[in-house]
Amino acid sequence: MNQTFGERLHSFSKTIDIVKGETLEDIKTLIKDYTYKTLEILHVRIMLDTIIENETWLYKHALGSEMQFKDVQAKPIRDLHGNYRGQMSCCYDVDKPMWIVSTDKSKFLYETDDYLDLWSNVPDIPNYVSIFNDDIKTSIIIPIYDEDGKCGVVNFETLEYLDITTEAKNELDIIARTLSNLFSLSKYTNSTKENTTQAIKSLYDSLHNHNYQKLTKPKIFLASSTYAESDVIESIIKTVCKYEDKLKLVYWKDNHNPGNINQQVLDDIASCRYGICYLSEKNKSGAKPEYLDNSNVVFEAGILHGKNDSGSSVISSWIPVRENESPKLPFDFAAERMLHVPRLVNGELNTKLFEETLEKGLISMLSSEF
Repeated sequence: MNQTFGERLHSFSKTIDIVKGETLEDIKTLIKDYTYKTLEILHVRIMLDTIIENETWLYKHALGSEMQFKDVQAKPIRDLHGNYRGQMSCCYDVDKPMWIVSTDKSKFLYETDDYLDLWSNVPDIPNYVSIFNDDIKTSIIIPIYDEDGKCGVVNFETLEYLDITTEAKNELDIIARTLSNLFSLSKYTNSTKENTTQAIKSLYDSLHNHNYQKLTKPKIFLASSTYAESDVIESIIKTVCKYEDKLKLVYWKDNHNPGNINQQVLDDIASCRYGICYLSEKNKSGAKPEYLDNSNVVFEAGILHGKNDSGSSVISSWIPVRENESPKLPFDFAAERMLHVPRLVNGELNTKLFEETLEKGLISMLSSEF
C-alpha cells in the first residue's frame, strides 16, 4: 500500500534526532506546497505558546530565527474580559482539532459570527481574526505537542469552502503529529546545543593540551655521520629490521626529499619515539684518537636525550653507540646505556657480539611495545 505524503513525512520525523531551524523551514515549505496542491491551502501558520507575566500567549513561529513578541501575531490567549482572542486561541484552549466554516457556505469567515466546527463540534466559536486580509472560507486548526505537552497549534487556511473528508482529516492530523515530533526534537536540539558546544571545547582543549600516543607503528631514528663505519651501520639496520613488525626505521640517509636537509632531520627526530645514535667517525687526520664524535650526531643525540625529560606522556628512549677509541664525551650521557662497539684485534667488527648486545638494548627499550 502506497504511503501518503503525511505518512512519509511522519516516517521521516522518526528517523532523525537533530532538528535545526533550517530543517523546520524546509519542512514547512514542503507542507505548504503539498497542502496547496491537494486542498488549495493558501496559508500555513504555526503558533507556539509561551508564558509572559504568568499569562499564556501564542506567537507565530518564525522558523530559523528568534520570535518577536511585539509582532501583531503574538497575543495572549484571552483578552481583558476573558474572551478568546480568535479561533486559534480557542482551539489551543479546548485542545481539540477544529474545521471551521461559516454556517452560510457563501460567506467569508470575517463576514460572519455564525460558524460551524465540522471536526470536533466545538460550540461558541469566537470571531475569525484576519491576519492576511484574504477572503478565507475555511480555517483548519489542529493542536500540536512537544515532550512537555501541548505547545501550540498549526493553522491551514483556504479561499475555498471545504467540506470535511476522512482522508483530509487523517492526512492533516498526521502532518500535525509530525510537526509535534519535530518541535520536540527541535526543543531537545536547542537545549543540548550549549552542552554540545562545551563538550566540543573540552575535546579541543584535550587535543591541544595533551600529547596522545600515536596509534601507528612507532618510529626509531638512526643518526650517524656521513662517514660512519659501514659495518656498524649495516649491523644496526639488520638488528632493527628484526623488529620491523613493531618498529619503523627512519635513517636520515634514506630521506631523498627536496628541501633543507637539516630541517628534514629535525622533523624526522620529532616524529620518532626512539633513537639510535652512532656518534663516531674516523679521525681523518690519522692522529689519535682513532675516532671522533660527529658534532651533528652529538647535537641530534642531545635532542633525543632532551625528549626523555620533556614531561611527555610518551617516553622517548635512545641508545648511544660509540667506538672505544674515542675522546671523552663533551656531554654527560652517563645515565644512558652506552653501547661500545666491540672490535677484534685486527680492527674488524665483532658482528655477533655487537648485534646481540644491541638487540638486548632494543628489547629493553621496546618493552612497552611487546
